[in-house]
Amino acid sequence: MHLRDKFFGCIAASNIASAMGAAVEGQDYWDIEEKYGFLEKLLPYNHYHHRDRLAGTTEDGIERQRLMCTAYIEKKGRIDVQDLARIWLRDINPDNFNKQMEPCDEILYDLVKAGLPAGTVGQYSEYPGIVSFLRSSHAVGLMNAGNPEQAARDALDIGSIYQPRHTHALEWSSAYCAGIAEACKTRASIEQVVEVIRTHLSDGPRKEIDEGIEWASKSTTYAELRSYFYKRYNGRGFVYAMSLSHELLAKGVALFIFTLGDTKQTILESVNFGRDTDCTAAIASGLSGAFSGIEDVPQEWIDTVDKATLANDFTVSKRTLLETSNGLFEAFLCEKQHMLGCYEQLDLN
Repeated sequence: MHLRDKFFGCIAASNIASAMGAAVEGQDYWDIEEKYGFLEKLLPYNHYHHRDRLAGTTEDGIERQRLMCTAYIEKKGRIDVQDLARIWLRDINPDNFNKQMEPCDEILYDLVKAGLPAGTVGQYSEYPGIVSFLRSSHAVGLMNAGNPEQAARDALDIGSIYQPRHTHALEWSSAYCAGIAEACKTRASIEQVVEVIRTHLSDGPRKEIDEGIEWASKSTTYAELRSYFYKRYNGRGFVYAMSLSHELLAKGVALFIFTLGDTKQTILESVNFGRDTDCTAAIASGLSGAFSGIEDVPQEWIDTVDKATLANDFTVSKRTLLETSNGLFEAFLCEKQHMLGCYEQLDLN
């Protein structure tokens, strides 16, 4: 599979999964089953003060992804946290918080606008540990395709605008980006991708991932896998109780294993998993998309997301899925040429 197809698979799958999962976000799987049976289509939905969203409309997590994509595409190569901050100031309309963008991002935007150094802004997150950066960070892994170690380092830098260093949220994110970078390799295997994610985690987080891996390996049915996670993750009663990084990365990796990296199946099984469905789906499906591409995903889903994006007056970018992934791929090629140019100036003999 050509690397360009893996880029498209990752971006398209994460967007489609976010849009499909957003319609049932926060619902338990039994409520989804009662209403839809097994959800297999994109639906219109309401969110915050942005009502009557067209089927295929993505949500706040994809807004973060689009801001990162714009930064990479315009710089034509790797970015740092300050590059992302400049795109924030230019492209975010502060009136769209509580419409298209999450309220938890507003204080971070205000701090950037006030002049606080971008790499320190995440220290002031009101919700340390949430999945806000992890579920949006696909482009960081893609732009370091084949180089998981650099993907992890870049995630720690860029993610510092979202989360503080003293929580595990950035660690979970860096491991995920390393997994995306590994999945982009031509001969990547599911086992190698999972092992790369594991090796970028410290002992505590790795133990939690390993528990999910065990459940995925011994589950003979989708219902069995889901039941294991519901026994472990069922917290409620506080803001973002369903949206913590450790729960959602553990689910994402387990679903990637369970579906054997099949992109379409990962989208469907993750949006029907219950709780924070759009974030679970974005993580699992983005990983499968980078691994397997988009070939088996219906063109209708891609077209529906593109149509909704073009009609969305609240989004930070109206690029189509293919325009975004191609832009990222061209930026990746520019970065590659830049690095080759640097090496050519060295005497390596």
